[in-house]
Amino acid sequence: MATRERLDGEEMMDGSEPEGKEEDLPEEAELLAPRKRHRLDVPHPTYTDVRDSILMCYPDLGILSYHDIKNLVVKITGVCAIYDDIPATSARNRATILTSLPPQAKRFPSSKLGAHTIHYHHRKILEIIEAFNTANPDKIVYDDIFSGKHVLDLCETLTEDDMTAVYCIDGAQLYQNKKSDTWIAIWIVMDIDPNTWYKKKHFIPALIIPGPHKPKNIDSYTFRSFHHLSALQRENDGTGLPVWDAEKECVVPSKIGLIGGLADAIGLTELDGGHYYAVHLTPINADGPMQHDFDFRSLTVGSKRDTPEDYATQIATLIASANQNEYEQNRKATGLSKPSIISGLEPSLTVPVPLCFSVDLMHLIINLGELHMSHWRGTMTFDHTTNNKLMWDWATLISNTWTQHGKLVAAATQYFPSSFHRPPRNPAEKFSSGFKATGWYLYIFGLGPGFFRTFLPRKYWRNFCKLVHGMRGVIQRRITGKQVREAHSFFIQYVEEYELLYYQCRMDCIHYCRPCIHILLHICLEITHIGPGAYITQFRLEHAIRDLGQSIRQPATPLANPTQVALRQAQANTLKVLCLELDKSLKPSLPWLSYDLGEGSVKFNGDIGFTEVQFYFLVKNTEQKLDAYVLISLYGPPDADMLEDSYHTLWACTYNGDDNLEVIPVSKIISVVSMQPLPPKVGDPENLWFVVEKSGLDDIDITGYVAEL
Repeated sequence: MATRERLDGEEMMDGSEPEGKEEDLPEEAELLAPRKRHRLDVPHPTYTDVRDSILMCYPDLGILSYHDIKNLVVKITGVCAIYDDIPATSARNRATILTSLPPQAKRFPSSKLGAHTIHYHHRKILEIIEAFNTANPDKIVYDDIFSGKHVLDLCETLTEDDMTAVYCIDGAQLYQNKKSDTWIAIWIVMDIDPNTWYKKKHFIPALIIPGPHKPKNIDSYTFRSFHHLSALQRENDGTGLPVWDAEKECVVPSKIGLIGGLADAIGLTELDGGHYYAVHLTPINADGPMQHDFDFRSLTVGSKRDTPEDYATQIATLIASANQNEYEQNRKATGLSKPSIISGLEPSLTVPVPLCFSVDLMHLIINLGELHMSHWRGTMTFDHTTNNKLMWDWATLISNTWTQHGKLVAAATQYFPSSFHRPPRNPAEKFSSGFKATGWYLYIFGLGPGFFRTFLPRKYWRNFCKLVHGMRGVIQRRITGKQVREAHSFFIQYVEEYELLYYQCRMDCIHYCRPCIHILLHICLEITHIGPGAYITQFRLEHAIRDLGQSIRQPATPLANPTQVALRQAQANTLKVLCLELDKSLKPSLPWLSYDLGEGSVKFNGDIGFTEVQFYFLVKNTEQKLDAYVLISLYGPPDADMLEDSYHTLWACTYNGDDNLEVIPVSKIISVVSMQPLPPKVGDPENLWFVVEKSGLDDIDITGYVAEL
């Protein structure tokens, strides 16, 4: 059993005693404050030069040296780096474990603002339970990870003073043309408003594994992080860490529960078993006709999943293997290779394995995009002795069509608002270098229904639109029970049609049905188990990797520098939690020449309409206050035939220019979308533009100005 007594001395630095009331930084640490230095990542020589210059004028000031400052930060925050030398193919595989979760857990409630922020989960759970008790199944709203049944079950054992977290790990290549793989893990605290998760000050690094080689046994590296968490869960006979709660003005016990773990591999494996690879329709064999072994009409499609009891039985079978041959047989039969390291945590404080592993929408979007493009570009591998590429009527995105399509996608960039962050690049030129997940989403699920319509045969295009309809539903941060069932229905239709259209029940085409196709049948059920998938993706980790990559200053040591950057960021974030005066974001200011338009928005005339903004202006009202208005040009209604043909994924509207102008309050604008010129087909109306949303209207909540909690 993991206990804190078995941890190293450095790991005990977070302490078991509460900090007491909110404290100020010691006087000698004033230079740590951003209000004095503005940055916490000033290089050692720069700090030393400035210190020496000040001491020349004020020798009695007693400014601490760089070394003393670093030690003081560790003492105040409790965040330090622990190095594990793990044998690997490279001597440079020296893992760095950061003790950043316990200090954050202890110090977050030490201020009234921090305590109010961390108690969000308790307020949200009460709101969800009340809503679930009064709403019918169609009107149930899933708008947070705490909406999921598995998370609610975990929270029954937690109090409002406890914390919950997700462990997220992935690999990244720091330089495009240089072997520089680095594995990074972070903790995501789930108890704060999800609209603020993306902020850098909530970045809690857990582990850095420098390359250049991939670690052979990842458990050897993650062990210390989970050992530390396990010890904290069992602290004080399971009552938790004593923490000062500034909102309650008393010391409270606080435990840490683990909701789940995320990685780039799909966590849902062997969900309903008994299938050939990920296919659902049995391949046609030489002895007889096709036989269906999967009922797509069943009401239980996608609902079957291994329970914790099933998992325990399978692991027991695996462990009981008498020799290597028996192990290999049991491994194949169970789909498991070893017990999960998460199984060693306190069961009452953990969503049990395998329920803690959910679908990662970020990687799913990438995998679905790559799969469909390999079909349409005719690059899918095949058996030359049994298959003929010339018979692929879906492979139409080739030769000059591919080149022209790439130019069309590149030209679409000019119509994307800046808030869309990463518009897709020309795939004909940049496809091999890889798209980011946001680029894939805008390309496949945003531009796709309009751009692919001109070259795909109708049956393939309509099948693709069913996928788009379902994916646009599940990517939302707020989804109703009715929308969950609707998306599930479209995914079922899409998967069945996909296998009939592409795989065609051929033995030599089984590999067309990749796991990303099968996993679509489980996405919607996962929403009911662990909340909307948008809240438990690896986008947060990708943001952290990007921030670390941008902060690298020493190209000569690219594998060591991220460790120091992550350590410094973790310490800075803990300081901001501990001493609010260091956090500049608590006093947000609007950009230059901007005007606060207030909060809230309504639909236009009771319905959603699409407009082009001509210009904004301010008008004094009767109270001599300024009200914001906007002159808009209204688009026409969406083409009804295209809307129906595309399963409501292609909203193509006529642009009216100056012929349909109107003035409305700015508050009536509910979202910013991209209007793209629709590539015409024979018989189409002229001057049609189609709508591309970022990933659902709810995205506006986190792309614009967000007030601090």
